[in-house]
Amino acid sequence: MEVDQDQMVRVISLYFFTYFTLQAVGFLGSLGFSVGGAVKGKAPSECKTLTISTFVLLMFYLISMGALSMLVLSSTGEGGSKIITTTLALAIIVTIPATVGGQNIYASPILMYSIPAVITSFTLYVTG
Repeated sequence: MEVDQDQMVRVISLYFFTYFTLQAVGFLGSLGFSVGGAVKGKAPSECKTLTISTFVLLMFYLISMGALSMLVLSSTGEGGSKIITTTLALAIIVTIPATVGGQNIYASPILMYSIPAVITSFTLYVTG
């Protein structure tokens, strides 16, 4: 049985791209901070501010997503943008409602690793 290396790189890169995208969207949705400092109706001590560690974590997510999307694009060819767009849309559809509702869908280790696998499988099935 011969394994296509481009297909293997595409699947593994897309899985980790989906994982980091879901983590980044969930992280951004859970922040709820005000860069200026104050939010209407909240005391200044209750407001979250943008710290260096938050910024570093956000940059790590964004750089990881960029690097993995480049791997997916280079292993796919001209159909790669369709794969990246579909994955981003699915990540937002999955994460935003749970984050707005105040739920953490990634509290369970099983869900944390199975949701990206399901999204990756669905994306590869839909995009061919």
